[in-house]
Amino acid sequence: PTQASMPMVYRLLGAPGEAGAVPPQDSPLAVVFAQDLSGLPPTQIHVGDTEVMLSDSTVYARRAWEAGSPVELTVWPRMWHTFTQYTEGCGGEGAAPLRDAILALRMQGQYLRRLAAEVAPGAPLAEP
Repeated sequence: PTQASMPMVYRLLGAPGEAGAVPPQDSPLAVVFAQDLSGLPPTQIHVGDTEVMLSDSTVYARRAWEAGSPVELTVWPRMWHTFTQYTEGCGGEGAAPLRDAILALRMQGQYLRRLAAEVAPGAPLAEP
């Protein structure tokens, strides 16, 4: 995590030296610190370049790829955490989904259909 996000991390896990604190690298949620990233299932990561966890996402993707695990990483310019759930103007009557959110969701659907086709060749898969 970036330095700016550490106060929130410490609120959740406890500050260094605090009784009962869990060091961020020891948290079961901190997969970026896992020693062995080989043998993982296919993974697709979408992250915004303004995302507080950008470095976690890029480091994880690089380490998994270096360990031989199949991983695809897309970094979206000017997007933030969970950007696929937002609309232009952040809602309201007639709000349209973010263009990049639609593209990211389409990429996710294509990725899942491709994986499904590899597991069950010839099975009918719905196209959007």
